[in-house]
Amino acid sequence: MTTAIAPAKPNVTELMNKVGDASLSFGARLSTVGEVMRASSKQMMAALPKHVTPDRMIRVAMNCIRKTPKLLDCKPVSLFSAITEAATYGWELGGVLGHAYLVPFKDDCTLIPGYKGLIDLCRRSGQVSTISMEVVHQGDEFEYALGDDPHIKHKPNDRDPGRDLVEDQRLGGVR
Repeated sequence: MTTAIAPAKPNVTELMNKVGDASLSFGARLSTVGEVMRASSKQMMAALPKHVTPDRMIRVAMNCIRKTPKLLDCKPVSLFSAITEAATYGWELGGVLGHAYLVPFKDDCTLIPGYKGLIDLCRRSGQVSTISMEVVHQGDEFEYALGDDPHIKHKPNDRDPGRDLVEDQRLGGVR
């Protein structure tokens, strides 16, 4: 009688050390990022929204690293923490959606939320009914107030198309 031997689970700590090993090729380190994410996908991806599978999150994260190779020079713990944080918020990294970005700062990877990710988070909270963003140009009629009666009044001056940008405005309505 033969007994099947289950393949050994990859040691995540050893894999993370490989990710940080600058003596390995970029391809080997990138491949190891995928191995770490697959080995820890249950914990790392537990908070993913239903429309984002762990495989998709892994592919997107690896694509971000391909586009910004300096991310592999970051401490592996900070890289995977940033990826996990994005998963927790249900944000897709980089790309067209622009929910959030992985940015290397010295040897730390930082998750920077994009404005589209913040809008997505507000909408999913159920606390915000509307979100509007506009730019204010020189010559526009613009008035705002804070306090007990907050409001924004903006009437664009469409007669002069070559106007300088003065500021942008964001408006949200709360339920």
